[in-house]
Amino acid sequence: MPRRIRSGGALRVLDHTILPSVSSTAIFGISYTKHAMPRCGGVSSLPTVRAEDVENTGEDAPEFEGVGWQERGRGEAILFLHPIIGTSDYWAPQLRALSDQFRCIAVDSPGYRDSSIAEEPMVEAATEQLIALLDHLEIERAHVVGLSLGGMQAQHAALHHPTRFDRVVLADTSAAFGADPDEWLAGWLSPLDEGGSVADVVGSAADAIVHQPLSPETRLALTESAAAIPRRAFEQASRVIAGHNLADRLGQIQHPCLVVVGEHDGETPLEYSHDLVAAIPNAALDVIPGVGHLSSLEDPERFNAAVRSFLSPNSSPDGGSPMEDHS
Repeated sequence: MPRRIRSGGALRVLDHTILPSVSSTAIFGISYTKHAMPRCGGVSSLPTVRAEDVENTGEDAPEFEGVGWQERGRGEAILFLHPIIGTSDYWAPQLRALSDQFRCIAVDSPGYRDSSIAEEPMVEAATEQLIALLDHLEIERAHVVGLSLGGMQAQHAALHHPTRFDRVVLADTSAAFGADPDEWLAGWLSPLDEGGSVADVVGSAADAIVHQPLSPETRLALTESAAAIPRRAFEQASRVIAGHNLADRLGQIQHPCLVVVGEHDGETPLEYSHDLVAAIPNAALDVIPGVGHLSSLEDPERFNAAVRSFLSPNSSPDGGSPMEDHS
């Protein structure tokens, strides 16, 4: 049985100007299995990866409703929660690098790709989606890694289901949204009202929130993946971001927590991460130099090393002895 586990996260967000973008087709280029737990219409379930690069293609995989995910590897489970401009594909570099030690499971948010659209409020639906997936996969507890929107979802999960999550990585995120919600939503979503696509917004955002340009292949992969994000789901996720505020509850998160932030993150800057570390009792900070808001894509080697070190046996937020149960 996997080691018992937990979660956590938060965010501010995207005060950037929408720039022209380029749509394209590309993939991150790693080998793993994608899953779609059937929606109400009854699409059949895809098999689960039980070991790295080995697909379980048997017909005994139980059906499950409403969640899409990808996984690779074996060992203690990690749930990866993507930002608003990504899908489960976003975590391809992490699935590739960390699956030698962990069972890496990248989950699609409600309405994204193969996950069912959620009724409002989406953040509660996303939390329950994670618990249902853990139950479906017979995982008692899992680590959780969330970036930006994913960090917000992880934070809610840690607060509402503390016994199901162990260690928490909050990347490029914050305790509360930092701008006027209505004003931000109007500007952020205006390209869609003007006839643009979600992929257009994603490409423009990716250009604006990184410190150094993403590689052409990585940027193209983001816009390709964004083609699977329906407008309704994107708008729901945007409202989650704009309404996020758990600043008064962070002290309730007792999980060992690593807060990761890019040195040049202008969306959730370093001060926001300092606030998270100050508020969460068992938290530590790791600043990744030379990167912006998408730290896991801009410097995946450094990001992966931080996650691996924090989640490995005998580690703790400050590098000391491991922490026990934090129910």
